[in-house]
Amino acid sequence: MGALMSAPLGVCGSCAASMAGYLACSGCSSLARGIASSSARFAYCAYFTLSMLIAWLLRDFGDSLLKKIPWIENVLPATASADVEHAYFGTQAVYRVSLGTTAFFMLLSIGTVNIKYRSDTRDRLVHHGSWAVKTFVYLLLIVLAFCLPHGFSAPYAWLARLGSAFFLLVQVVILIDFAHAWNDSWVARSEESQTWIGALLTCTAISYGSAIAFNAVGWAWFHPSVECRLNALFLVTGILAALAVGVSAMHPSVSGSIFPASLIAVYANFMIWSALVSEPHSYECNGMGEQLDAASGSALATGVAATLGSVVWAALRAGSRSDDNAGGSDYGAGERERLLASVVDDDTTHTSAGLDGAPDAPDAETAMERSSGDAEGTNGAAGSAADDFDPPSYNYSWFHLVFACASLYVGMLFTGWGEEGAEGEGGFVDVGWVSVWVKVVTAWVGSLLYMWTLVAPMVLSEREF
Repeated sequence: MGALMSAPLGVCGSCAASMAGYLACSGCSSLARGIASSSARFAYCAYFTLSMLIAWLLRDFGDSLLKKIPWIENVLPATASADVEHAYFGTQAVYRVSLGTTAFFMLLSIGTVNIKYRSDTRDRLVHHGSWAVKTFVYLLLIVLAFCLPHGFSAPYAWLARLGSAFFLLVQVVILIDFAHAWNDSWVARSEESQTWIGALLTCTAISYGSAIAFNAVGWAWFHPSVECRLNALFLVTGILAALAVGVSAMHPSVSGSIFPASLIAVYANFMIWSALVSEPHSYECNGMGEQLDAASGSALATGVAATLGSVVWAALRAGSRSDDNAGGSDYGAGERERLLASVVDDDTTHTSAGLDGAPDAPDAETAMERSSGDAEGTNGAAGSAADDFDPPSYNYSWFHLVFACASLYVGMLFTGWGEEGAEGEGGFVDVGWVSVWVKVVTAWVGSLLYMWTLVAPMVLSEREF
């Protein structure tokens, strides 16, 4: 009897649990679609972050898995040491994940070229929709990358270096533009309150103080003896860069400001300090080498997370730059009004409501279709005809291109820019002499580019800046 009575209760419990699971899955699915619909950029950041995590895990823990792939494993000689095997398999894993992710974003970049208006079908299907299809393609491309023979590594490494250089250059340009925009915004607000001038001066003092701090720490940790002339050269160039951008900004012949110059100064000195940290830990002038070699697993994970977070932020910031790169920026209000008028004409003049001077109310199906479209960056009714002919809030093709280059950049970070001397660094990211020189040159280029923005209006007076 007890068994008979408990059976219905068990069935009801199972049904209740199944229903709860179904509702939970439905809720999560709806939430995911809502997040992707409200801002597709964060969904693409998730793809990118997942790729970086996969590359990192396979680099450090994927040896046993890659050894089962014949066309990868058979390349190594039988006499290869354990360290050589680990470095080889780690590099192969990172290159293949990086290649698959790069191909994914390049396909999206090509598929969203020249989207002028939100009404473009590709806006809804390619950039803001078809998430199941895109996830399948994303995973498929990464898997297919592991089917490539070993010979692809060398040409891909050079391609990754070029793409990484482009990504770093975009970072510098975005930083300079951000510095000028921040300064102009607070100067404009100072017309209402002098507090903003005080805030600008405070931020300037903090920036220069930070630049001095980075340089001072560099001298303390990376110049333990007079033989460390290379590190001394790097640190001196950081001081000279800070002085050069400051003097250039304050020169009476240019329309510069000290605040953007201070941001460039702290950026240059931070990059040089970061370059010194990237020196091989066995290098006698790297005073942090012993401490970093003794770091725990949590410290390593924290360093990797900081690196990944900075790359994601830079890619998102650069890819979402829309003031100058918006897809519809080349199309004036006249064309927009003409196209909008044609849509209104199509909707009204050929109906009885159009003859009466009032448009028909859209049916329920049309309203649902309009409301389901993403309206990232719009205000008011998301699916209205006016919004359909608004330009995108940022350039989708440029956004995906930047993330493709960022994927190449991560491939270089995780492998020491393909440098053999980066082997055996205990799982650290972005260590090696190539990383050192890339960061130092980036600091120099950033300072020179900023000074060029001050001089260019005088040299190229016929152009508008």
